Amino acid sequence: MSAIFGLRPVDGAPVDRTQLGRLDTALAAHGHDGGGLWADDGAGLGCRLAAFTPQEGFERQPLASADGQRVLVFDGRIDDRRALLREFDLGAAEAEATPDSALVLQVLQRWGEAGLARLHGSYAFACWDRRTQTLLAGSSPLNGRSLCYVHTPRHFAFATLPGALLALPFVERRLDEEHLADLLVYTVGAPEDTCWRGIRRLPPGQLLTLDGHHNLRVRPYGAIEQGHTLRFARDDDCADAFDELFDTVVDDHLRSAAPVGLFMSGGLDSCSIAAAAAGRLGARGQRLAAFTERPAAGFGGPVPAGRYADESPLVQAMAQQIPQIDLHLVRAGATSPLEDTDALFDSGEVAFPNVANRPWWEAILAQAQTQGVRVMLTGDGGNVSASWNGRGLLPGLLRQGRWGSAWREARALAQRGHAPSASRALLAQGMSPLLPTPAWLALQRWRGRSVAAPQRQLLLAPIHPGFAAATRVLQRASVLGAPVRPPADTRKARHDALLATRCSQLEAGYRARFRIDIRHPLVDRRLVEFCLALPEDQFLHDGVPRWLLRRAMAGRLPPAVLDNRGRGLQAADWYLTLGRDRPALAAELAALEHSDLARRMLDLPRLRRLFEHWPGDGWGTAAVLSDYRLTFSHGLMMGRYLRWLESRTGTPAA
Repeated sequence: MSAIFGLRPVDGAPVDRTQLGRLDTALAAHGHDGGGLWADDGAGLGCRLAAFTPQEGFERQPLASADGQRVLVFDGRIDDRRALLREFDLGAAEAEATPDSALVLQVLQRWGEAGLARLHGSYAFACWDRRTQTLLAGSSPLNGRSLCYVHTPRHFAFATLPGALLALPFVERRLDEEHLADLLVYTVGAPEDTCWRGIRRLPPGQLLTLDGHHNLRVRPYGAIEQGHTLRFARDDDCADAFDELFDTVVDDHLRSAAPVGLFMSGGLDSCSIAAAAAGRLGARGQRLAAFTERPAAGFGGPVPAGRYADESPLVQAMAQQIPQIDLHLVRAGATSPLEDTDALFDSGEVAFPNVANRPWWEAILAQAQTQGVRVMLTGDGGNVSASWNGRGLLPGLLRQGRWGSAWREARALAQRGHAPSASRALLAQGMSPLLPTPAWLALQRWRGRSVAAPQRQLLLAPIHPGFAAATRVLQRASVLGAPVRPPADTRKARHDALLATRCSQLEAGYRARFRIDIRHPLVDRRLVEFCLALPEDQFLHDGVPRWLLRRAMAGRLPPAVLDNRGRGLQAADWYLTLGRDRPALAAELAALEHSDLARRMLDLPRLRRLFEHWPGDGWGTAAVLSDYRLTFSHGLMMGRYLRWLESRTGTPAA
């Protein structure tokens, strides 16, 4: 399923089926495999189907319960189907013909809202209760699908994407300038914000209720467990339990009616997924298509110390060791990150966040699509779940007064080359997170490091100074209100980082454009809660960071991957693709200079100066990287986005 929508009049009027049809038309590109509409006097629901799993061939949404009391629309995927199938005592044949939407409806029928805790997956849903005249909607706590809504004194409507709601006559086309300012300074703003005033987003892990008295309530549900510690009698028992869960989670994410692919780097996260996925697929006589970005042929540009531009030797070692992997090395070629942005905006309604990565990301999706791949796995989120580096161990030992153990671990980190010295490791990783903020700030000044995080953020942003002041973007963005410092509570920091990820609209757009479902096994709730519950000494041991995943993958990954301490640099040749067509950049700047919205929101004189003083070299220096990979690229991407928004408003922003 790829898009859902609905209407609920709050003034007693009947459902306007014409308006329901407008929502259907607005989301048609998100459902190439059909759809459906349903309405009664109290509400109207609809869906657009894009089938990715075998069970979605049996979808008949909107789906009514057997007693006719509830009607459901559902977008997404339930990953832990086995537990629910056992709960409902469904046999193998019946299970194969039961779509995920039917399982969700049965959960609500049997347990009501309390049953939502049993759902593990990536989804959004809306359910109309005809008896109580209540609409219930929700987005999963992790990997929550996009769901937006508008609520006026006379109307309530929801849809997968905010732009669909603009098809309704009672929705104003007024831009939210504060949200646009947030985007310009590299933040995402409040989780409920969209680019349109009056259109709100339902954040992941939130439930919305519109009751029979038209009272709207939004509240959290399904909180990710982070309060307990899971200990094992032996370290090997912990590794075995993780290994079993990891394979189960990856296997659950392989459910597909077509070939499965993987964004594979040479890193530990995606290679671990490749090993697990290829093994499970191979047992079924299937293969894993792995896609890796590589720079332009002959690229020899600057790469920071400890990084490498070409990951092909590592992924080739993977393909040699695991015969079920079909490896595809993909070059973005001459594609500019600003090429065909209208397709990006029309489908997902958002700007691409890391501009330099867009060419290779979409090149991989395009090649996967030509090979019939309908599901792509990623290794996203692994650095705070399965492959956490154990950064909280040293401050934890110091907090417990175990100075000897902390010193031994710091010395081991230094001996293995993960720190310049044991004392530096103990100070930076152990003591620094525990210092009171004034003491930490004094330490940074003594070390000659800048601590003015909000001001630096503004210096890197392509935002017009007057627009920044008018929207009070830095004062409002409290996340930037304090310098970035090592967290004392790493469990909470990891938890918060997982919840802060917001790619649902972008991925909805890619499902529509490339007909590929992007999935993130390492952000599966079962795996996340298991990893958050483990003590830090399972992730850092004897100077070996990411110890848990390294143990689990011993013998399953090539030594070159398992022992790799470097990091790949994605889009290392970014400046070649960005600057290849200078006349096109000049034309883009000229177009922005004729846009009322861009002139008011962007620092166009600064972007013009950067263009006219294009570097001949020095692309690896911090100053050039900041000016061109961040400020200039982000400015042009956001400029294109502002012009696209301008074309949809017909009137100036407010």
